[in-house]
Amino acid sequence: GDFLLSVNGTSLAGLSHSEVTKVLHQAELHKHVLMIIKKGNDQPRPSFRQEPPSANGKAPFPRRTLPLEPGAGRNGAAHDALCVEVLKTSAGLGLSLDGGKSSIAGDGPLVIKRVYQGGAAEQAGTIEAGDEILAINGKPLVGLVHFDAWNIMKSVPEGPVQLVIRKHRDS
Repeated sequence: GDFLLSVNGTSLAGLSHSEVTKVLHQAELHKHVLMIIKKGNDQPRPSFRQEPPSANGKAPFPRRTLPLEPGAGRNGAAHDALCVEVLKTSAGLGLSLDGGKSSIAGDGPLVIKRVYQGGAAEQAGTIEAGDEILAINGKPLVGLVHFDAWNIMKSVPEGPVQLVIRKHRDS
């Protein structure tokens, strides 16, 4: 089966069943929920869930799965999101960002502008310039301005960092 790793940035590692249930019930209070799910084939994937309120005002959990907001990207061809672990060092994550809400080019997705040679992102082997970045350690970046996303990226401590990205390909 699948493994639920994180809900809205809260890691579920080591939590008891009742603690996980509490985290899920707290998530019902939000319109969107970012969940990191590890598929049985070891491919973690994020999903947003939106639960319309039921007759008693509580949201049945879960009712329907919505895809992550599609990014415009350079060519609009977005693929499934994936979770990549990067080992952040004192030199950072080894990437730079471009775009975001209210950017000079207008509202758009946050994309990886550059992957620095020898940096943490390059060593992960999966991340490429043009990929959309959706979350860092469970913190959603979708809809943020560039500066806020950059601050989140800089505030992440050294060590393993989970990046949720959406691959883009050229048409």
